[in-house]
Amino acid sequence: MSVRLPFALDARGAPLLMPGGAPALLDELAVRRGAFVPEWRGNDETDAGTALARLWSAQAGAAIDRLQQLPDKLVRECLSAAGVGPRPQRPARALIAFKPDMKRLAGPLPVPQGFQLTSARADGGKGLVTWETEDELVLPPLELAEAFAFDGEHVHPLDLSAPFHPFGERPALGAALYLGFAAGGDPGTALSLGLVPVDLGAVGTSGGRPAPSQPEPVLRWEALNPARGFERGDVIADGTNRFAAEGVLRLALPRGWGPSRPGLSPKGDPLLWLRVRLVSGAFARIPQLQSLIPHAVHAAARQTWRDQETSIQRGRDGVRVNLGRPNVEPGSVVLTAIDPLGGVQTWSEVGSLAGQDGNARVFVLDSAQGILHFGDGRDGAMLPTGLNRVTLRAFATVAGAESAVAADAITKPVRQLAGLAGLSNPAAASGGAALESDAAAIQHGPALVKARGRAVTAGDVALLALSAQGASITRAWALGGVDASLGGAVRPGAIGVFVIPARRASDPADEPVLAGSEALAAVARYLAGSVGAALARVTVGNPKFHRIRIEANIACRAGADLGAAAAAAEAAINSWLDPESDGGGLRQWRLGDMIRYNDLVRLVLGASADILSVPDLVVVVDGLRHPACRDLQLSAFGLPWPDRHEFKASLAEEGA
Repeated sequence: MSVRLPFALDARGAPLLMPGGAPALLDELAVRRGAFVPEWRGNDETDAGTALARLWSAQAGAAIDRLQQLPDKLVRECLSAAGVGPRPQRPARALIAFKPDMKRLAGPLPVPQGFQLTSARADGGKGLVTWETEDELVLPPLELAEAFAFDGEHVHPLDLSAPFHPFGERPALGAALYLGFAAGGDPGTALSLGLVPVDLGAVGTSGGRPAPSQPEPVLRWEALNPARGFERGDVIADGTNRFAAEGVLRLALPRGWGPSRPGLSPKGDPLLWLRVRLVSGAFARIPQLQSLIPHAVHAAARQTWRDQETSIQRGRDGVRVNLGRPNVEPGSVVLTAIDPLGGVQTWSEVGSLAGQDGNARVFVLDSAQGILHFGDGRDGAMLPTGLNRVTLRAFATVAGAESAVAADAITKPVRQLAGLAGLSNPAAASGGAALESDAAAIQHGPALVKARGRAVTAGDVALLALSAQGASITRAWALGGVDASLGGAVRPGAIGVFVIPARRASDPADEPVLAGSEALAAVARYLAGSVGAALARVTVGNPKFHRIRIEANIACRAGADLGAAAAAAEAAINSWLDPESDGGGLRQWRLGDMIRYNDLVRLVLGASADILSVPDLVVVVDGLRHPACRDLQLSAFGLPWPDRHEFKASLAEEGA
């Protein structure tokens, strides 16, 4: 029997191939059976025809369920051909402080890049998370003992256990931070310092030029030589953007710095002194640090595997290599193969085999499953015929959401180093995201194809911000000509990006989540780097959240559960006002959006069939009551956040 069902679309606008599923088949059968088998009149459970029809519909239901997945499958295949798929699992990143053993360490101790550490899982599950340092670290036998700031006029002793201004509260040219170290042996010439600013909710980074009309600060690092005074050192890398973001400073210092006292310092014991001076320019925002951490380096929740051989699988679905481990980090695979003449071939990762030259030695990585797919000689080269195994020189697997650990969770090295007294992460890890769902990938996929990995339009910038390594961002908005690090000030040539990070299990449910300086800096680096517009200055910040409180009287039908009706109304309003989940799917919030009074009334009325009317409804924004029946405009860079509401439910008067 041929069954024709009406054309229908789901909530996303995708076609439903069999609307209604198996029950709809039974309904259609009941309509038609009179014309085909008029003698079939039974409808009860004992009727053989009814039993046969239900058996048939149950079997057809399984096929229908699979058929309904066909539109999504076709979209996924099209996106995959364009090199777009679910965002892979992404590791968290943490700042690690190493502590030297001042009694046992006689000289600088090298800690290699990739040094492994472990921590418990953030979700409390079984097993450990492995971390690897991202840079080399030289650990000298130095301990920070004293610090003071000079603002250009006055000296201010610093208490490093509390937030402090490293250059004073009103720094002028010549302002400086002085750091005094106690030495347990040869201090060497290398030093790493981790900076954690007081979280002001915004950070900026440059993709090629400074912000217009704002001269960037120029800082000079110097070490005190007792015989020759302060001598200039070199900055190898500045991940702090001149004291503006959480990161690591790597310094190369001149030889000969020894115990003494600088002329400006208060009286005290001789120490090894380091200073950083403001020699030109000005700070866009006066630096304030939460902590300054000697001997710091970043680590990512990653584990590298080296020199492993694996077999080649050839079949009807093509040639592939299984790495044997899931959640492989994109770009980490280094693969070699031996050609028939004995030569060594190096193969490279690409986003898609489509359009690749037939001689190109490339492969596509299925990150989630850890599988490499190779070409067929038309789109990408084939692996040499007769070759059974390849050598994986290196690849890395990454942890996801379970790596978003709290402060002081990373404390154990995989192997001990003589002269290392301990280690920890002073601040919570930033980022850590699970594999993106197919539904989310389909939603973002067309826009990613359009962007082609480059941030050109504001929509591209906002979309690609979600992919930044070292940050787990769920929502992002981008505006041209806006500086997010200065509260949305107009800045020609700047791109302002406002983000909402993923919510941790430890975050209070009734508070909006704010991205920390490390996450903001990670997004800024990513957007101003490989994907950003040339010469643009990218600034990233948190939006302003306005607390929205609804006070309403609701009238319910006779016999209604008043408590349940009030709870349903509150749940509907909370879901709609939640910017982290696009208003519960009912709307997509924009920065500075309008809250319309009619929308609120309709939401309350639709929350429960027992609610008949809303006699009174008042909106309170950030503690300020607004007149009824008035639409409310949020601030230019603001979003709503549901506050504690008050719904008073009562029975409607008879005849109302």
